[in-house]
Amino acid sequence: TGSLQPGSKFVQDKQSKDGDGWSNEIHCFDIPSGLWTVPPTTGQGPPPASGFTFTRVDLVRAVFFGGVNAEIMRSVADVFILNFEIWHWTALLPAGPSQLWPVGRCFHTAFSLYDPDSNPPHPCLAVAAGMAGGGTPLRDMWALSIDEQYWEEIPLLPPSFTARWWHTGGVIHRSASQATAVFFGGCPQNPAKYASADDWPCMAQTTAV
Repeated sequence: TGSLQPGSKFVQDKQSKDGDGWSNEIHCFDIPSGLWTVPPTTGQGPPPASGFTFTRVDLVRAVFFGGVNAEIMRSVADVFILNFEIWHWTALLPAGPSQLWPVGRCFHTAFSLYDPDSNPPHPCLAVAAGMAGGGTPLRDMWALSIDEQYWEEIPLLPPSFTARWWHTGGVIHRSASQATAVFFGGCPQNPAKYASADDWPCMAQTTAV
């Protein structure tokens, strides 16, 4: 049993007999050396969580979005941006109650719309579907402008993009202004309807948006 990273938190799973739980530690794997490091971070980072996404959005930043906040055990739509040149966290908060913001979710997918060949580049995070509070599968897609710090819902999704969670997705950049997102798999139903995970009706559907 190792010690926690300085400044990090741990929330124990009350149902676990082995002391399992959730933390907000960050570890970095260096591919050439094959070694793990524990970079010291500053700023306001995310709480212990599960079911979130952590996506690199440009050359120096990655975005932590959503998941289940283990301190309150609820799906959230929190945004934390990590600058990994200086290892500093910044929390992104709504400017007011009228600002568009996606509903809290976990087990969604996220990917970067950053195209380094665009001039100037506009780093953007796309988030698709997932599971809302109460286990409701979602059928939506949102884009977060990293520099302007606002969300925009992507309209006119094709009928083939059905509500789902636990899926995967990626993006193909066709030009500086055009991209195609491709999604595969996932579960279309509330897991609470089934006795065990073995009964979940997972899909093998591929959808392009």
